Amino acid sequence: MPRGLSGSGSAQYVVGVDVGSTAVKCHVYDLAAAVRGSGCRKANEAAKENNCCFGTVDTWLLYRLTKGSVFATDYSNASSTGVFEPFTKCWNPTLCNLLSIPMSIYPPVKDTSFNFGSSDSEIFGVPIPIMALVADQQSAMFGECCFHPGDVKLTMGTGGFWNVNTGGNLFASHKDLFTNVDETAKMARSIVDSQGVCFVPGFQISANDPYLCASFMGLKPTTTRNHLVRAILESVAFRNKQLFDIIVKKVHIPLHTVRADGGVSNNDFVMQMTSDLINKKIEKPSNTDMSSLGAAFLAGLASGLWTDKEQLKKLRQVETVFEPQKDMEEYKAAMDTWMQAVKCSLHW
Repeated sequence: MPRGLSGSGSAQYVVGVDVGSTAVKCHVYDLAAAVRGSGCRKANEAAKENNCCFGTVDTWLLYRLTKGSVFATDYSNASSTGVFEPFTKCWNPTLCNLLSIPMSIYPPVKDTSFNFGSSDSEIFGVPIPIMALVADQQSAMFGECCFHPGDVKLTMGTGGFWNVNTGGNLFASHKDLFTNVDETAKMARSIVDSQGVCFVPGFQISANDPYLCASFMGLKPTTTRNHLVRAILESVAFRNKQLFDIIVKKVHIPLHTVRADGGVSNNDFVMQMTSDLINKKIEKPSNTDMSSLGAAFLAGLASGLWTDKEQLKKLRQVETVFEPQKDMEEYKAAMDTWMQAVKCSLHW
């Protein structure tokens, strides 16, 4: 959104930032050229020139209704951006620094019920006071008169939305399904098999079927939480087997010890089952975040901290080695059932 709040600047850029759980997307709208871009470079330049603002839809509407004289938002809309810190009631400077988003582009955050000014008289013929800005679910909750702690609102429209009035107590969201990956490994080992339950993950484009869906199959009255967990973990190992077989078929070179990393590599059940299925030794390093370590290694070589790759090899620390313990035939029936479940999920 262009600055020019005092009326001295002309409209030039509108920036929209989508902060998700796995990615941050930035779109720049060049009003002068009426062209939509797909990068943050223009926005960064405009921000440095104090000619760029950030806001949700309410901010944009308020800005337009007041002909650029008011730039603000409220707590309910600010909280939906993922950049606003509800505990301190301010924009999160740490997150903004990590994302390289200048703090100067954010609007002041006001109370939801507040005198934000008036619409420009040219729009409706007379100035109309703007006395509130509010996001949809918070507005519905207020409309339901959920004013007391413990009042609950359920909206079922475009989605299902539960909201609870917690009073003056703030509650952070905690994913309490499982505390760590070791817990799921223990759950999977607590039963002899998944009792015929299969989990089909979302393969995205790798299965060449855009309609393939993630699903559980084979559920029974006797199915427990442990069966579901084991089915999920087995699906990871089965998929590893599929991909390994493709590599063996396509890559005609001897394959050595497999080195695993990433969060799932901390799950001993998945690691051991994968080792059994591919009949290969798998090494798990003490540090499973190899992306950051690899970047550090490359930077170290470029800066002269290390002189060659042999020095880097000496820094490797293997925490666990998984060696095949079961024959592939012992998994054949379970994998055949899983493959059948995958076929049933095609063209959903």
